[in-house]
Amino acid sequence: MPRTRSVPEIEVLEQAMRVFWAKGYDRASVADICKATGLGPSSIYNAFGSKLELYRQTLKHYMDTYGSPVMKCMDDSIPASRSLHELLREYVNLIFEPETPPGSYLMQSGGTGVSQNSEACAITNETKQSIANVIQRMLETRQQAGDKLSAPPRTLAIFLVMTARGLSQLACDGYSPEDLIAVADLASKSCVLA
Repeated sequence: MPRTRSVPEIEVLEQAMRVFWAKGYDRASVADICKATGLGPSSIYNAFGSKLELYRQTLKHYMDTYGSPVMKCMDDSIPASRSLHELLREYVNLIFEPETPPGSYLMQSGGTGVSQNSEACAITNETKQSIANVIQRMLETRQQAGDKLSAPPRTLAIFLVMTARGLSQLACDGYSPEDLIAVADLASKSCVLA
């Protein structure tokens, strides 16, 4: 009987995340994850219960580590124009992080299709909806503080998630950081009236 190898959970999450990121949830196999982590299938299942739960944990890991600087930009104590500018610029920095694959793990890894047909898609969509809700609340607070928005806070929140998705895909398609910073700046300016 082979011995099980003990690997710190954070390292397992990091390596599994990179597999899902490179292949997408649907194409990543447990064998791929085992190869990347050095663990056997039983160790993966004993620790996480299922491939889907492992994916859910990798997404949480990504948001808590890589996504944290972006989320901190949603600051309702500063003008929306500045907050959104910083948010989208930090996001472009994230999707070009040299130590990770291009694009955003949240936007690129969740499987194909729609939530009804893909549990991984449903998990990523829940996270995107949660982010849209945070943006919406921040914009509502800023609107009450007197910031003049170009559209209702909910519409702008959805627009910003859509922008993030597009920026992520364009990073994967080979566009330069400079190109995407210019797009991010345009998007942030379009949300707030002068």
